[in-house]
Amino acid sequence: SIMTDSRRHLLAFLRFIAVFTILVLLINPKMSTETVHLEKRKLLVVSDNSSSLQYSETDTAVRDWIKKLDLPAIIDRFDLRYYRFAKQLQAGDSLSFSEPVTDINRALRELNDVYAQDESVLLLLTDGNQTFGADYEYFGAGAKFPVYPVVFGDTMKYEDLRIDQVNLNRYAFLKNQFPVETFVSYQGKGRVNTLYSIYLDDKKVYSEELLFSEQEDTKRINTLLEAERVGVKGLRVSLSVLPQERNVENNSRNASIEVLDEQTKIALVSDIAHPDIGVLKKAIEANEQRVVSVLKPLGSDKEWTEYDLFILYQPNSRFQNMYSYLKNNGVNRFTITGTKTDWGFLNAVQNTFEKDFSDLSDEVLPIINSGFSAFDIGQIDFDSYPPLESSLGEILITKPQDIILEQRIRGVNLGEPLFAVIQEETNREAVLFGENIWKWRIQSYRNNQNFELFDEFLGKVIRYLSGNRSKTRLSLDYEKTIRGLEKARIRAAYFDQAFQFDGNAEIALTVRSGSNGSTTERNMLLKQGYYEVDLSDLNPGEYTFTVEVRNEKLSKSGTFTILDYDVERQFLSSDYQKLARLSDRTGGELFFPNQLDALIAELTGQNAYAPKQRSEQKVVSLVDFKILLLTIVLALALEWFLRKYHGLI
Repeated sequence: SIMTDSRRHLLAFLRFIAVFTILVLLINPKMSTETVHLEKRKLLVVSDNSSSLQYSETDTAVRDWIKKLDLPAIIDRFDLRYYRFAKQLQAGDSLSFSEPVTDINRALRELNDVYAQDESVLLLLTDGNQTFGADYEYFGAGAKFPVYPVVFGDTMKYEDLRIDQVNLNRYAFLKNQFPVETFVSYQGKGRVNTLYSIYLDDKKVYSEELLFSEQEDTKRINTLLEAERVGVKGLRVSLSVLPQERNVENNSRNASIEVLDEQTKIALVSDIAHPDIGVLKKAIEANEQRVVSVLKPLGSDKEWTEYDLFILYQPNSRFQNMYSYLKNNGVNRFTITGTKTDWGFLNAVQNTFEKDFSDLSDEVLPIINSGFSAFDIGQIDFDSYPPLESSLGEILITKPQDIILEQRIRGVNLGEPLFAVIQEETNREAVLFGENIWKWRIQSYRNNQNFELFDEFLGKVIRYLSGNRSKTRLSLDYEKTIRGLEKARIRAAYFDQAFQFDGNAEIALTVRSGSNGSTTERNMLLKQGYYEVDLSDLNPGEYTFTVEVRNEKLSKSGTFTILDYDVERQFLSSDYQKLARLSDRTGGELFFPNQLDALIAELTGQNAYAPKQRSEQKVVSLVDFKILLLTIVLALALEWFLRKYHGLI
């Protein structure tokens, strides 16, 4: 019948659709397209934003020169990227020429990392005088791009005497001599004489006649001076001015030293040889106020009485007499344990802490306890520090404690102390449950290219242990002498009546200038576990200050000195010779501001810098898998339903 034929045709059509769609899926037809585009080499225009260009009156020339780069010959050939630098590298060409330092090497290395995978050319607009960081002359070895310096500033070399560096300890001790080391250089062709003088609180305490020539153009002068009075002493080193000398700013250099009438003597006691011993001594003695003596545990009371603090490294039974001495005399101590510690002896000889020890040991990672409040631990990044080695076992501290670091083993936070301080009524103690602290000091150097953060942290532990045994609710942390480029800031820690850190206090700082008597008041800002105020906007000079907790009869005072020294004023001429060596080592070429046309000709005439034609082939599938699969399912489902409905299955 007709209905039967129609039904048959419909079922055949549905089967055809399903089979056809399956065949299309199997064949998966595709279409290929090719696009062609030009890829320009990146031209990095990097400008010196330091104040030396303003002092040499070339700041306007730099701005004008950057505008002149906006030419079709450059824009059609290069992808321009603008940067400025001083101490740090920043994107953009908004120049102020007010930055206090110049670090050319850092800017070059950071751009070298960013554009390591790109084809680039770098234009360096600078006077070439670096005042901070590593020497940029040796950057060329790993350069990923040629550097084309454009030299701004006077290229004439004038006769000049300069004090390059003054090395002076931060502290000296009363009635002792302290060393002053000065490096002096001369630029010129004749033979000249100058008078080298040292003034201490504006009183001349040393002078010497120096002779320079073109061949003998550098000298190092070592002097010993007497520390006669306690306090912060201003020191000035100067050279007499030559008749034709133009730059006299660099003929003098200011510094300061604090004369103290005491120092902390620390005994580092160990019965074993270990790298930790040397590292502890170096880190603690980084502060000249502290002297560390390495002792064996078998000594006498007479020998030990001269020490203010004892560091006990991995005690064993040979420490018996020493523990008796410490107990009888109430001396503070810092105990460091490890795999060589005799825990049976240590648990029995003191009652501050104990450990359920075993012969097994493991690597223990440090985890900062955010609730630690005994003192400010600074900006040390323990999260990146390697593990210490410690014997396994549960630790029990039986006296009031404040935990600095907790333990993590194999990714598990144990909740056990790794580093803690213990406060009793008359004594303080610290204990570190792990050895190989030398690895931490190395990691500090890897992170910051110096040991300062680790040494500062350990110094604060020592200060806590060797300080006044009575608790103080307001403590201050600041440098009494702010040298050159250092950041002027004062930190304060405030504790409530229960000696818990109080983050809700209002703390005010009043600063008085010693030169004109003017005063300013500022609120201290809450940071992570301390309050801080930034004083970087203060002019050089001597200042007194008072930190006061509002609504409390609690305050502390102090003094500090900001030294007058602008390193960017020390140069009259550009260092085009060093820039020329940099360009040679990177495959670039040196230019001067009046050679813009020559520079453009060099950049546009190099075939290697021409835009490259890049082709990109895209293969696109002509079918949509989801739609085809849905079609197959619907066709087969509908066919099955019709057959079922008409009784064909």
